[in-house]
Amino acid sequence: MVSSFFADIFKNNCLNIGVLPVTVSASFADRILSEVAKHPDTELEIDLQNQRITLLSTGDGETFDINAYKKGNMQHGFDDIDYLLNMASAIDTFAASR
Repeated sequence: MVSSFFADIFKNNCLNIGVLPVTVSASFADRILSEVAKHPDTELEIDLQNQRITLLSTGDGETFDINAYKKGNMQHGFDDIDYLLNMASAIDTFAASR
């Protein structure tokens, strides 16, 4: 999902269900919409690793911000519960040391 603005609650809800909300500048959003109006089959590339969005037809792009924890979860296909389950042995080791 790409926009020039997302409300915090909406953005966090998206990240919690595995939807990547990409915030771009208003001018870049306008360029995307203009290109889509001319060419409905316009494609965007979202590179989560490098936090970059690119309008493939023109090569124009921007970087975007994402919380490091949420980025890691998205890269691994985790939600918050999966993240904790993945750390179960580390949690057990910590708990045993107490």
